[in-house]
Amino acid sequence: MVGGLFVFPGLLKWRISVRQVHKFVAPRGLGVGSGKHSAYDVTVFASCNIDGVFVALRLELINFIGIVSLRLLPPWASSVLYGWVGVVLSAWAYASPPAEYQLKAAYMLNFARFIEWPVQRLPPGAPLRVCVLGQDPFHGALVALEGRVVQGHEVQVRQLDGLEPASDCHMLFVAESEQRRVAAVLHQVANKGVLTISDMDGFVLQGGSIGFVLEDNRVRFNIHQGVLLRDNLRASAQLLKLGRQVVGGRSPEP
Repeated sequence: MVGGLFVFPGLLKWRISVRQVHKFVAPRGLGVGSGKHSAYDVTVFASCNIDGVFVALRLELINFIGIVSLRLLPPWASSVLYGWVGVVLSAWAYASPPAEYQLKAAYMLNFARFIEWPVQRLPPGAPLRVCVLGQDPFHGALVALEGRVVQGHEVQVRQLDGLEPASDCHMLFVAESEQRRVAAVLHQVANKGVLTISDMDGFVLQGGSIGFVLEDNRVRFNIHQGVLLRDNLRASAQLLKLGRQVVGGRSPEP
């Protein structure tokens, strides 16, 4: 059945899985404040395997084109078309999609929803400054959050040229290029209400607030609760439950 359920079983399965995730998670009111989040945000925190979704959709497209060509074209033309399309789309299907840092950018937006800053650090209506220190790996995915409103705060995304302005940020992503001076970075922003985030190995164990990890091709995160307490940042109980690992029940020394 062209264009029907038999042609796109993978797509149907993916759509159902996302709806099931949203139905299971959304009513729980994730986050601090209103608890109202989009299906996309909820899906992000459910750690969906985005790479697998891209591959499945692209392979379904190859299948669809093959069926259409067999029904509408002469056998020789169908063979030529399907052969070329198969080569091109198969390479596309298994190419690494730019999903990892899009997903991490969405996570960061949600972290802002699930973390509370002290009022003196983030007054009502003040902009929420999200900064990147080092070589930006997001390729525009984080800049796309510019102007979004989170808990009444408009997001401002900044690329830092040096370490000095880092203390003015509310969220600081420390790129892997800064690995050699990560200790200096964390010391600079300690006790200043800066949520530090990175995907470098062992970031949380070095004293970072939240560290991204890839596990079974999924983006997950570890949390250093002690660092959050030290910096007077309150994470919602739901966020702590979603963390892959939560360490440090006490505030570490700065």
